[in-house]
Amino acid sequence: MQSPCSLKQIFQSFAPEPMGVLRGRVVSAEPLVIQGEGDQKLRLGCRLLCLPDHLDDLRADDRVYLLSFNYGKKYIVLGREKK
Repeated sequence: MQSPCSLKQIFQSFAPEPMGVLRGRVVSAEPLVIQGEGDQKLRLGCRLLCLPDHLDDLRADDRVYLLSFNYGKKYIVLGREKK
C-alpha cells in the first residue's frame, strides 16, 4: 500500500467517506454564509460550517477553501485566499 503524499490523500486516509476540496465566496459575514464557486445553489450557513478560530474575522467577498465531509453535510473552512 502506498503512503499518502498529498494533503488531500492524508485527509482521505483519516475519513472513511469521500471528501472534497472546493472554493467558495463569503456572501455574508454575520450570519456566516458561504456560496460555492460555480454553483449558485450551494449556499452554506453556519450550521454546516466548521470555522477555525484563526478565521473568525471573515468578511463579505472573501474567497475561501472548504473541505467537504460527511457526504456533503458538513464543511471545514480551511483557509482564505490572499487579496
